[in-house]
Amino acid sequence: MAIKLIGYIKIRNRDQKRALMTKVRWHSIVWICVGSGLASFISGCGGTKPATTDAVNPHIVARFAGQQLTVSEFEDRYARSVGGRDAAMKDSLADYEDFLTRYVDFRLKVTEAKANGLDRDPALMAEIEEYKKQLSGPYLVDQEIVDDLVREVYQRQQEEISASHILVRVEGEGTPDDTLAAYQRIKTLRDSVAAGASFADIAARNSDDPSAVRNSGHLGVFTGGRMIKAFEDRAYNTPVDSMSEIFRTRFGYHVLQVHSRGDRSPDIRAAHILIRATEDDTVEALAKVSEIMAKLDEGVEFADLAFDYSDDQGSAPQGGELGFFGRGRMVAPFEEAAYSLEKVGDVSAPVRSRFGYHLIKLLEVGELPAFEEAYDDVKAQVQRLPRFQEAHGALTLRLKGELNPKIDTTALANLTSGFSPDSTLFALALEQWTDEQKSTVLATMGGHEFTLEDFLEFGNSRRESAPSSFDFAETVATLDRMLTERAIEVAASKLEETDPDFRDLMNEYRDGIVLFRIMEDSVWNRANTDTVGLMKMYEANAESYRFPARKRVISFYSSSDSTLKEIAARWNPNDTTNWAGLVGEEGFRVDTTFVSDSTSSIYDAALSLEPGETSAPTQYRRGFMLFALDGIEAPRRKTFKEARADIVTAYQSRLEETWLARLRTKYDVDLYPENLRFAFRRSDYGIMSTGG
Repeated sequence: MAIKLIGYIKIRNRDQKRALMTKVRWHSIVWICVGSGLASFISGCGGTKPATTDAVNPHIVARFAGQQLTVSEFEDRYARSVGGRDAAMKDSLADYEDFLTRYVDFRLKVTEAKANGLDRDPALMAEIEEYKKQLSGPYLVDQEIVDDLVREVYQRQQEEISASHILVRVEGEGTPDDTLAAYQRIKTLRDSVAAGASFADIAARNSDDPSAVRNSGHLGVFTGGRMIKAFEDRAYNTPVDSMSEIFRTRFGYHVLQVHSRGDRSPDIRAAHILIRATEDDTVEALAKVSEIMAKLDEGVEFADLAFDYSDDQGSAPQGGELGFFGRGRMVAPFEEAAYSLEKVGDVSAPVRSRFGYHLIKLLEVGELPAFEEAYDDVKAQVQRLPRFQEAHGALTLRLKGELNPKIDTTALANLTSGFSPDSTLFALALEQWTDEQKSTVLATMGGHEFTLEDFLEFGNSRRESAPSSFDFAETVATLDRMLTERAIEVAASKLEETDPDFRDLMNEYRDGIVLFRIMEDSVWNRANTDTVGLMKMYEANAESYRFPARKRVISFYSSSDSTLKEIAARWNPNDTTNWAGLVGEEGFRVDTTFVSDSTSSIYDAALSLEPGETSAPTQYRRGFMLFALDGIEAPRRKTFKEARADIVTAYQSRLEETWLARLRTKYDVDLYPENLRFAFRRSDYGIMSTGG
């Protein structure tokens, strides 16, 4: 089985896990390797011996430090580490036993850290509190808004809709007369279609959408998240081959007609060659396209032709590659031609769009991602949509109401009683107020107090929303805006009290922080600084620290393949004059790398070279790479300096195992792996894990 990270976190979306794991990986909370023969990230986690007690409660799988770990608790921890109970039930008893040992070792380290008072260290507590502030607001917004929006958009993205619409624009909110006139107009247009008129003709002649003149109102194919929500909602709730009722968006009144609805096409990866053309130079452009097609027939690579001929300067340096795209992302003629290609490697006939003529090559057909895989991308998309901002505003107002905000207008009046109308509260620097004045409470919300100092900082950071001259009513309104903006922050500060999942998340982070610190003190720093111990380990195992035979590869990177071709033509390992002058120029780089075996990277192109040979220039990122084999390094023993990283790792493992052995004795560890046979299979044995 693969390496699996114990997150021990019961959470509902990936961003929360990523936010924690970014910190946890930095603090090295613990890597758990499930399966034999795998080394843990923090090595030396094995070795606890099972207990030999004759009568053991079948609900208990471990006892340590006065605590007990039940089958139920084990199941919860294990399932979190492997992605859920379904995955956990497929694993073997050996996997469970390995995890149990490593999890108990993890808990021992945390227990020792807390026994040393690290969980009360002021610096660590401050770091934890700061992290809580950073995480709690986004967590709350995700729980209340984002997850539901992401799921809705993702589900809609599994289908494609082809639709047309007619728009009668209403500017802004519109006056009652404007709104009524626009409604009557679109009603007349809809009635005409209902009576048998062509929707396309009516749209082309009457729609206020400027594109309707050329597309007769046809919007092409779209999926969830591509249209404003009101329009999208109506499209996904209108039957195929029917016309919607009149509906309103911020653009005005619409009627739409749904032509088709079906499973979403997968994204495709394609490349193109663009020859720009206008009506005046169509013949010349087509002649150039014919020339390119002839070269393709002769076997010239599409990427090379794109590089040499394409007028799309954004994609030409990458051989015309456009990356992955889906329906609704490209202009209609291009999209239809690209999606009509049947096999990877097929090249289209010339396709005319408003940009000119395209030759399109299909490079790859993607797969539709599962929800978990798509979550991050869909979330990023959702957070750019107006519907997210609208939902965020509604959430803010709802939370504010629940938090029962109160403004102390008397305290504000007392502070500002001497202000003249042309003065402004926020123009006064904080130091011009006394400490007593700055600490005056002007408002409360959800048990939080907001002082004059808080208010001044808010107003000074948002001058556009603060009154430019003193007006009591306007100042109260600004104070109310501050409370609105702080509502999510205040509500989020209570999450540990109200949300068990967030409480678990923070507890795991606290454990990670103290574990990192004690690992620093007990293992990592000791290993790094014990030069004598490291040297003894090196001397005792010097022959095990060796380099195999390695190829000395000089790699050249350039934005131009012609530059690399010149270098290859004149390559001489003893003469650098044909490229030394290029070093330092933008888009050119030279490196020396030692390669002994496949790395599944672009450097594998150098493995087949003989000394003195060069590879062909290979496209890489936004340029090209050339490899030259400069020689072969014979196998040899590493020096202490060269082997130091490996020695430190081995020394850390030794220190940690010795430390863990002491902890197992100190905290009286007993394991009962025989009871793991009940894990995830309790119904088979007729028992229940009751957690105690």
